[in-house]
Amino acid sequence: MLRILRRIALYLLLVLVLLFTGINVALYFFGDNIAGMATAQVNRYLKTKVAVGKVDVVFWKSFPLVSLRLQKVRMEESDSMTGSPLLVCDELMVAFRPVDLLRGNYTIRGIIISQGQINMADRGMRRNYDVIRSDSSASNASTSATAVDLQNVVLESVLFRYRELADQTDIFLNLKTFSGKGAFMDADFEASLEAAGTCKSLRIAGDEYVNNKILELRGSIVATGGKQFAFKDTRLGLGNAGFAVN
Repeated sequence: MLRILRRIALYLLLVLVLLFTGINVALYFFGDNIAGMATAQVNRYLKTKVAVGKVDVVFWKSFPLVSLRLQKVRMEESDSMTGSPLLVCDELMVAFRPVDLLRGNYTIRGIIISQGQINMADRGMRRNYDVIRSDSSASNASTSATAVDLQNVVLESVLFRYRELADQTDIFLNLKTFSGKGAFMDADFEASLEAAGTCKSLRIAGDEYVNNKILELRGSIVATGGKQFAFKDTRLGLGNAGFAVN
């Protein structure tokens, strides 16, 4: 029995080796073509201008997904509100399932942003981060080569700033790591969140409440109707203080 189990394990290992080898060979020979086609498709669902220094395809960093890696990225605001770009980063990885790419279906499953800055802002009904076209949801995947079924978001060494300009709320975070997992494109979803870094500043109505405090966050966020958001079983740490956020 033990000999049979060992043989099965060996066969599984050989299958994995062949799979990894095949994917890497395909990326070596066809990576430029895949990158060109995927970039063209991704740009079709964006409303804003995006400048990119270099584009290639990688596999290992986002395993088991294949990622389009964009380097030296600059994305403009959808509505000019802050005078700064919405996103600037050294590296932006857009992840796809390998089988989707082979079928010409460029459905985005995940995003990894490294070494950058994100500037989000609202004023009433206006917002500067409305960058995805309304016809790009996963429900349209069957009729479009490009769709968004975002289930995983990772930030690595990213400065994040959010401003509500009407009531002068200003949140400025230095995120060493951030991970969010859930069906983000659905109107109703629950997503797990985990973050670590520093809250550089928290201002409300011009008054500063937090300045350079260690930040830790772990829990979930629940969205209803795509407009109402609530935390669930979430713990927030700021400096030496800990809070339950619900």
